[in-house]
Amino acid sequence: MPKQLAVVILVAAGLPALVAGLVAFASPRPVEAVPAFARQYDLQCNACHTRPPRLNRFGEQFHMMGFQIPSAARPGGIVSSVREDGAVKTLIDSLALRIEGGLFEYTESPRETETKFVPPDEITLFVTRPLLPELSIFVEIEGEPNAVAFENGRYFTRGEFGLGKEAFFMLNFGRLLGLLGAPTMEMGGQTMVGKHGGFSMHGPMLMAGKVDPNTNFSYATNRQLIAPTELEVAHGEVERLPVVPYAFASKFFGLFKNRDEREPQLVTDQVMYNTSGAPGADFHAMFNDVVLGQIGFLRENEGFNTYAAARFDLLDRGELTFNVSALVNWGFGVVRAPDPDDPSQPGGKRLDRLRYGIAANVRWKQPSCEGASTAPRLVSRFKPTISSTRRSCCRAGSTSSGPAASRTRSATVPCCPCRRSSIPGRTSPSSSATA
Repeated sequence: MPKQLAVVILVAAGLPALVAGLVAFASPRPVEAVPAFARQYDLQCNACHTRPPRLNRFGEQFHMMGFQIPSAARPGGIVSSVREDGAVKTLIDSLALRIEGGLFEYTESPRETETKFVPPDEITLFVTRPLLPELSIFVEIEGEPNAVAFENGRYFTRGEFGLGKEAFFMLNFGRLLGLLGAPTMEMGGQTMVGKHGGFSMHGPMLMAGKVDPNTNFSYATNRQLIAPTELEVAHGEVERLPVVPYAFASKFFGLFKNRDEREPQLVTDQVMYNTSGAPGADFHAMFNDVVLGQIGFLRENEGFNTYAAARFDLLDRGELTFNVSALVNWGFGVVRAPDPDDPSQPGGKRLDRLRYGIAANVRWKQPSCEGASTAPRLVSRFKPTISSTRRSCCRAGSTSSGPAASRTRSATVPCCPCRRSSIPGRTSPSSSATA
């Protein structure tokens, strides 16, 4: 069985750091801290993270406020940075590079033992910077030598380069609300809605572009410490499904993302509010440092989905925090039902997806424990279409019901739904928990 020596390399300050020496360490999981933030504000990474990629209370607020610290915001934004620090330092402080993957693969078997060099799994360049006290950008430029793609009814691997999981701007509307008559307070270079000693509101913030909104949720699927695995394919078919928080996965068998390309929606795909990055817009605001409200919409497959979420920060005593969240998510026409006459092909009917759930998070210093429970279902706005998934009638494969990788020896569609069923699709509530 092949084993990899996994190494993550962070280049903290461009070429000078590369010459001085790369920061490298062996790790079975990626590191999501972005050194550019630490350099811009002269902070250590643990100012925002308990254990990367997880955030502490300060890190959650830093993300919510558009990667800015109000008391340290420069009134002139990037123009002030160029004047005071110079163009070269401003550019370097805006960049970070992450190289992730295995340097060597070691294979041992009774017949043959082999050690070989393998290319990185992922190379990501981060570009992030406050442009103004109310405006910031965050862009990932990513290269994957062995990305999994689907084309002409088959899965295969190929090199890909372009925008990564996220690329967005974040805009604070506090100053605009002040111009419209709302009471405001000045916090460093930023404007905050509210009054001293009374009601206060951070934001509202607009995050638009290619976004992943679930960082504000109590169970953030994009910040888990689960050892990552990727979708594995061979001979055009799915060989192994990835490890994911299953409560936020697609779950339903036999569905399709689109009609023209006939790409199946795998049961482990992270969808809707928990996508790894989709075009859309997210509005969020924090009220009295206790309640965070969030609404938005995302493009998904041939449709789009809308969501509303709320997080309640019930306890914040030093390094001990506790919060709970609630989510309602409705996707309009985001998946296609299979053709009744040929379930291996997409049919003409698009289905809605409904998901609602709750989550909780308790954190003390570095240790944390979080969990979530969701109840998803498929809805046809015209007439009932497909039923709850029954593994007994699946012809092409199966998956486990928890967050674990499962082997399928299947065609491109992992499983087919029952033909004889004609009620709206639903599954039982499921949960994910990590510690």
